[in-house]
Amino acid sequence: MEKQKNICAHCGNLNSNHNETHKNKFKKAIPNQKLAFRIILVLAAFLLEGVFLWAFAESRVFHSPVQADIEIPVKKEKKALSLASQRIAKVPESENQPQSSDSLIIPKLNINSPVEYVGKTANGEMATSQSLYNVAWYKDGGKPGQNGSVVLAGHYGGPYEKGIFRTADRLMEGDTIEYRFKDGKAIKYKVFFKSKYKLANMPLREIFNKNDGKYLNLITCYGNWDKNTSTYDERLVVYAKQI
Repeated sequence: MEKQKNICAHCGNLNSNHNETHKNKFKKAIPNQKLAFRIILVLAAFLLEGVFLWAFAESRVFHSPVQADIEIPVKKEKKALSLASQRIAKVPESENQPQSSDSLIIPKLNINSPVEYVGKTANGEMATSQSLYNVAWYKDGGKPGQNGSVVLAGHYGGPYEKGIFRTADRLMEGDTIEYRFKDGKAIKYKVFFKSKYKLANMPLREIFNKNDGKYLNLITCYGNWDKNTSTYDERLVVYAKQI
């Protein structure tokens, strides 16, 4: 009687080593599948990261603290922001002052911010910092330690990042603010009043030109976002006097 041949039911292989052949094929297939899966995961991660970065860059907002807030993508943030118009106002090169070594310290808000010296824009308006985290001092107004109104503007921020004065509304009467010069000398002020104003009712003379004492005034955005004008509908002013 003829001896039964050892035939593989899957491939018809008569070789007695057919089991080893299938094992080798299976072992080769697993690494290939894992590699393909990893490639798909990497591509998906890059795609998601690209979508996130695009959405983030296109929607960040810089807010000018006194009169207007302009929606500006991050890539265009080198342009200066106007304080008194609904358009971007370019700052003359002579007014683009470098960041000083002075700092503003507000213990209650955990703020220790660099101060930039800013002047006027081409339209004769107060310029503002190009950074969300720096404070802008209007150097053509009152000077710390002297009679007059020292005006410091800070950004409120946008939907993704908070500006330096985002929590300025927490300041109350009696809270202290310190202006520290680069030589270490410090001048302290005490908050005595704060108020919010509609844009059309900003008391500019009270904010900028009060000179019967030594004042320091903080300005930032406040209220509700107005899509039609691309700005908040109010401004918050915190008034402090030297002690």
